[in-house]
Amino acid sequence: MAHPLFGIFALFLALISVPGVWGACLSPSKLTNCANPEVRALQQNVDIHYKDSSYAFMRCGRSWTENRDDCKVKNGDLVSMETEEEWKVINDAIQQLNVCKLNEWHIGLTKNRKGKWEWVSGVPLQGEMENKWQSYQPSGDGNFVIMAKQYPPGGPLGRFNDLPNWMSRPYICEVPRVARLTPGGNDGVSCLGRMTAKEANTP
Repeated sequence: MAHPLFGIFALFLALISVPGVWGACLSPSKLTNCANPEVRALQQNVDIHYKDSSYAFMRCGRSWTENRDDCKVKNGDLVSMETEEEWKVINDAIQQLNVCKLNEWHIGLTKNRKGKWEWVSGVPLQGEMENKWQSYQPSGDGNFVIMAKQYPPGGPLGRFNDLPNWMSRPYICEVPRVARLTPGGNDGVSCLGRMTAKEANTP
């Protein structure tokens, strides 16, 4: 008689072979290997504008701190969503993007030295933005935050979760519109060449 786990394993293999489920996706380990040709094809960085900021959605990511360093190389930082309006802009954008299993993006929200949640801009998490956590989050898993496209499946969109630093994820950079998005770090030659640079007078 076949072991019960064999049936579960067979179902798993069937699922990952179905395009659009997991078969067309890259594993987390591959997504962090930015030299991989599959990753370069997937990267397709997107950037949008809101008020005085440009936002670059980087699909090839590493740890939270490494991703933040890369944003700084690009003359910016991880995104700080200080208002409901700005959150809606970012949420609308990630709903149009797909990075397969890793539909979670590092954002510029972390714990400060007093243990309070704070954006990298120095503004505390407050007001309506305090209601953007997923259910039962933050759970204390880590001091760094991701924004999920949708979690759990069928649940709220664009909600936050705390994770440890080492977990690799795509990430969102915020750059002043007066600055040029500078290539480097996780894009450059290793992912998909340089991002599209947006001039300050871009409509």
